[in-house]
Amino acid sequence: MHVLNKESHNYFKNNVKDRIYKVFNREVEKRRNIQTIEEWTVYKEKLLDVFNKAFPEDIFKKNTNIKYKTVSKHEFTNFKIENVLIESIEGWFINATVYLPKKKGKYYGVVCPTGHSSKTYENYVRSNQILAQNGYITISFDPPGMKGEHQYENDHFTDGVLSFLSGFWSNTYFVLDAIRCIDYLEQREDIVKGSFGMTGISGGGTTTIFASIIDERIKVSAPVCCVSNSLYHILEENYTICPETSGHNFHKYALDSEGLLSLIEPKPLLLIGGKKDEILNYKLAIQSMEYVKQIYKLSNKQKNCQYFIDENAGHEYSLSMIKEVSTFFNKHLKKINQEGLNIRKEEICHIEKEKLLCHPKDTLSIRLKNQLMFENKKRSFDKKDIEKLMLKQQLFVKKSYETISPAKWFHTIHKRVYEINSQYKLPAIVLKRQNAQINNVLLFFTDDNKWTHFINDGFLAKAGGFLQKEPIFNEKNIISVDLSGFGELEVEGDGYDLAQWCTQLRNLSYELLFFGESVLEKRVQEIFAIINYVEKSKEYKKIYLVGKGKAAIPTLIAAYLYGKSEKTTLINMPISFETLTKYVPNQYLPDSIYFDAPNNFELYDIANKTKNILLINPKNGDYSNNIDKANKLYNSNVKIIYTKENAYEI
Repeated sequence: MHVLNKESHNYFKNNVKDRIYKVFNREVEKRRNIQTIEEWTVYKEKLLDVFNKAFPEDIFKKNTNIKYKTVSKHEFTNFKIENVLIESIEGWFINATVYLPKKKGKYYGVVCPTGHSSKTYENYVRSNQILAQNGYITISFDPPGMKGEHQYENDHFTDGVLSFLSGFWSNTYFVLDAIRCIDYLEQREDIVKGSFGMTGISGGGTTTIFASIIDERIKVSAPVCCVSNSLYHILEENYTICPETSGHNFHKYALDSEGLLSLIEPKPLLLIGGKKDEILNYKLAIQSMEYVKQIYKLSNKQKNCQYFIDENAGHEYSLSMIKEVSTFFNKHLKKINQEGLNIRKEEICHIEKEKLLCHPKDTLSIRLKNQLMFENKKRSFDKKDIEKLMLKQQLFVKKSYETISPAKWFHTIHKRVYEINSQYKLPAIVLKRQNAQINNVLLFFTDDNKWTHFINDGFLAKAGGFLQKEPIFNEKNIISVDLSGFGELEVEGDGYDLAQWCTQLRNLSYELLFFGESVLEKRVQEIFAIINYVEKSKEYKKIYLVGKGKAAIPTLIAAYLYGKSEKTTLINMPISFETLTKYVPNQYLPDSIYFDAPNNFELYDIANKTKNILLINPKNGDYSNNIDKANKLYNSNVKIIYTKENAYEI
């Protein structure tokens, strides 16, 4: 049953956009108004603090005793390669290919992280062998969860986004691998130590930017085809970027591409782009770099900040780009003014895929690491801690209004609208008995549609005594509400959604995580606002809460914060956040998580501290049942029932 107008599918998105733009643009203005190197130094320290807190401490530690194993060696006409397994995290091995000049000697090292594919692809083989012919030792390696050798349990969209939940950001694997490659290279006798270059394309370019900020040994940075205006890309072009490309709180401090590139200052920085890039808008990349140049100018290092746009290239590492990077590295690493080699396409050596493989036998994966982060965590919190986490933005229902249909048997059905903070609206269906005073109200929140469980004698109709001439025992008025992202507030799709990794709900989920918040928090705030509004109306003596599916999680948290509901029923709620880390595909991702659950609170922590909780069919992440697990985690205050689907006594 439709309550709002046809624009309702944009309410959620527009509200998120308005909130984020307001804060983001304020921070951008601060950065662009910096006039002196002293002002920039102070502001940069603030940004670096936000940046560093997104990563675990391990990423900032060098390893002077790298464990590695040479798998194979191969020689070609103009260069040679070594395939090496390097331990990055215990049980996690980098499948690295080292490209070497033909002649023995000492060379500068260049780290070349791969984009979201495999190091065996032409883009990477081509750029690495040409850099080797230019007199550099390069190292190329696969990222996790793509088409390379680290696919199993490392999907960067599912396992990767769950890394926000575990508090071990998925970008850690990408960046730490690059840093461990430097640690490995420094143990080689043929490397000039302490001074490295780094260049990668696409996702590898993003890794280049992050690693260049973290590791002082990276003296020259040349990211390729990886910069646009990330906020514009997400909120205006509706493209779902990868969860590792931005960190928790980044967009609250305008740490987008422009902000991150600024943090590389004063190191020599060459940004590369393709005019025909199918994914990224090169004009936005130029725009970002023009602002970054102003930051470099503050320290009189503007000559260190350059960009090159290949007129004929798309999303690739073209021969012209490689020549520019080689020339840049010659100047800033070797300290010589020498152009990079002119290599023709027919001179590129094709390498059989098998000759580039390392066959890592990892005992660790992103999925397993996410699970391990929950082990042996002793959490201590009170209501104020949860309020700080979940009620960062206090929402209020300013008013409600409704239309009432003619009575159906003994009840009326209302179409109600709750206006939240005058910013957006939540639609609701209200079932009331006519000509009788019912003092109980059931507030219902679901992840499908507010109307679904009324129709055909659904459990909401039963709870409201529909078709019964006289009030039934414990009859309730029913208010069923669509929360952001559900029902009428489901986000409208976009053309990018044809791609496997893109959906608009996923898009907004990522953006809120980058902003330091979450869709889960937003839904908690909406439920809490409606509870308070209903309570202040003094129309009812008892308030019952029911949440179903994804909506059960914010219903539980709101019930805990409210503390006065007569009973809270949670249908098909995940047993715990930790169980979500074990299942792909996952029915609750990505809009049911928040940042760093192991160190804050678990679902059972909240439920065990809330009175009168009924769990109906608590689920694993894939919607399967796990009775033993549920009984183990929840205490005697929580009643657990397993029953047939939709046969709920609420």
